[in-house]
Amino acid sequence: MKERIYYLDNLRSFALVLGPIFHVSIIYANEIGYVVKSDILSDLFFFICHLIHSFRMPLFFFLSGYFSELVLKKKGSSKFLKTRFEKLVIPTIFGIFCLASVEAYFLYIQKNSYLNFIEFYPKFFTKEFFTYSHIWFLVNLILYSTLFFGLRKINLFLFKPIQVIFLSFIILLSNIFINKNFTLLEIKILDFMYYLSFYFFGIISFKEDKFYSYKFLNSKFYSLFLFILLINYFYINKIDPYWIDFKYIYEYRIFHLFLESSLSWSIILFLLFQFQNKLNFDSKKLNYFRNSGITVYLVHHPISISLGYFFKNIDLSIYLKFLSQLILVYLISFFIYEVIRRLKNLFSYS
Repeated sequence: MKERIYYLDNLRSFALVLGPIFHVSIIYANEIGYVVKSDILSDLFFFICHLIHSFRMPLFFFLSGYFSELVLKKKGSSKFLKTRFEKLVIPTIFGIFCLASVEAYFLYIQKNSYLNFIEFYPKFFTKEFFTYSHIWFLVNLILYSTLFFGLRKINLFLFKPIQVIFLSFIILLSNIFINKNFTLLEIKILDFMYYLSFYFFGIISFKEDKFYSYKFLNSKFYSLFLFILLINYFYINKIDPYWIDFKYIYEYRIFHLFLESSLSWSIILFLLFQFQNKLNFDSKKLNYFRNSGITVYLVHHPISISLGYFFKNIDLSIYLKFLSQLILVYLISFFIYEVIRRLKNLFSYS
């Protein structure tokens, strides 16, 4: 069990480190809306964004489900509730009150008369401007953890195939009858249902106590299979953008959902195999990335938006802008983590 945690923790750190690449790329990506957009856009960043997005958040939720089951089984209910509060509730409260408003602010100043951030801040908590921003991930996890803890003793479906069919059916029905942009308490219902399936299968993976050591995952055939999935996924994102409701082109959206799910699971399985065989160990550097993960996740998004807004007026090539901005996002994010870490150590010794 101890060895398994190393590569799963390392995989989670890898997904967290991809966050800045995704959120800086989206500023320069063709055909993808965002808070701040560069005047010059590129298809390269469109591909980077969709590649990362195809597996990053599903992987997060899969691992979160796995670790939720692990903590509950190994540490008990009290420890589970304590860690969920410390790792989810406190960062969520901090993120909503201190960080999510940055996205709303930059949206506002690009469309309205200029206000400084302090003047805008009270507006953020109105229906017109409030958003969870990137904190939606933690909000969903709180809800998933609550459902998991409350319903953990109920096992309605004994066989995994039935569970797969049931969840797939629920997701498909959700997309047929629910508008893509429909929200409840600012939670996107379709996204909530989709990512719930990955969280759920993370729980199942722990319960079954078997992981992915299939050698075919490292074969050339599997790499070709992934490449074909990716090409089709990029194509379907061009002809069936998700901002259009399901009823737009019925057949395209079904194929889109199938491709997205297939690609997400295929990449997740591939990464699980690679990390299990090549990064199943601990080290000071990997431990540092694990410990810094939640801080980097919380702060990198508002930093990337702020830098993206100011980089718009800098006369550089798109690739130099991207690289400079990305390096700055990482440097500032890890600098903030270092400040927090050192302050925490200082107060713990005093």
